[in-house]
Amino acid sequence: MRLLKLMPFQGIPRHWLVTGNDLSNWIPTWLRIFGDRARNSVDSLQKRAVLEAFGQGALPEEKRAFIDHTEQLFERQFTARFALLDQLSENRQLLIRGGTGTGKTWHALELAFRHARQGDGQRVLFLTYNKALTAQLRRIVALRQIEHGEVVVRGWEELFLELCALAGKPLAPPPFGSTTETIRRFYEIELPGLVLEISRDPVFRNIWPCFEALIVDEGQDHDTCWHAEINTLSDEAGGWWYIYQILLHDGRNAPAGVFYDAAQRPPFRAAERFDPAVLTATWSQPAHVRLQPAVRYTRPLWQFFRDHSSPVTAGMIEALGQGDHLPEGPDPETHTLPATTHARDLVEAILSRWKKSGLCDSSDVLIIHAQSDIAKSPLGDRRILAGRNLRECTEDEDSPGCIRHTSIHKAKGLDSKAVILIGLPPHKNLASDYDHYSWFMAVSRARQLLAIVESS
Repeated sequence: MRLLKLMPFQGIPRHWLVTGNDLSNWIPTWLRIFGDRARNSVDSLQKRAVLEAFGQGALPEEKRAFIDHTEQLFERQFTARFALLDQLSENRQLLIRGGTGTGKTWHALELAFRHARQGDGQRVLFLTYNKALTAQLRRIVALRQIEHGEVVVRGWEELFLELCALAGKPLAPPPFGSTTETIRRFYEIELPGLVLEISRDPVFRNIWPCFEALIVDEGQDHDTCWHAEINTLSDEAGGWWYIYQILLHDGRNAPAGVFYDAAQRPPFRAAERFDPAVLTATWSQPAHVRLQPAVRYTRPLWQFFRDHSSPVTAGMIEALGQGDHLPEGPDPETHTLPATTHARDLVEAILSRWKKSGLCDSSDVLIIHAQSDIAKSPLGDRRILAGRNLRECTEDEDSPGCIRHTSIHKAKGLDSKAVILIGLPPHKNLASDYDHYSWFMAVSRARQLLAIVESS
């Protein structure tokens, strides 16, 4: 066989040239040109120096186009993965396990809409655990046009309080400032216990709402057994799920989709009160599915998570898969708050820089604070930031152009193009498993841009 000799181009040897075809298969091209030389890793300081020297000509609109393209990549990838639901459409009940960033919430929403459109329309109960995610999903559902059926989004706490009120036994949550023990007893014992007691009266059960299908996001946070201090009967097994199924027209035989990841159950919630095996036994015909790692993060963020792994977060980070296929993006930023600088000034400087450089608008940013009340965070009690309204994520009404904020505990299930985390100490100073879990839950809400403002 005769080999075709590649001719030089304007006197330049062909093997010195890099063409479009070479770029599409870069590793063999690199080895052809350089062999095994120059395989040293590049540290972050070297990378930053090159970008500062040669990247200054990049226009803000070009950077914004790059960020937007990555967002479109994430969206297309999640939409394409909905084909999994097509393949599983013959299964009446799905128990779907997926790690951080696998798209559980988006799959749950899509499955809810599909159930709602069935036949002449079905009433679907979509259950969440935290208030911020509940508010966000309500806004999304309100924007989605459904010709038939209805998707009703409820937080578990909101649902249980509603069931008590319908029975004429309203229960008020502990007031702000209550002790941790008071809050724990209310949500683990008093509220679930009262709902269970009410459920034993068929008169009250008949006035409770009824649904044709159930979708549960963050299922690992919904207890599969009752607290030991709650008196139960022999046929009341299944914890909160026993109540959920009472609200379904076909009970344990009803169409359902449960999305969960046992590794993401918070350390402060008793791990033994969620058991996937009990969840399986609760349903009549469940099919088990596992979501594969998805493209939800950029490679720098993926590497940042791995570099800051701890025993309590290692399993969740490992579930993210390998990062070779992930898109590039800006490096995460870590800032130490100087004693002479107010957190507001530093956060506003980050927002301004991101906007001026074309990376994102301030309304694309989610600010996450370690404290439950923003007034107790380093930002203080503020309503305006960088000239924009600052709104809590739990607020149902939409406010275009505002900057959203929430606490770490309420951020679970949310994600945002850009995140600024404030109020936690440096990662190396995190003391407990709970601190490490909270840190990862916060930083993993970011898809592309992440800035951490560390407290001393």
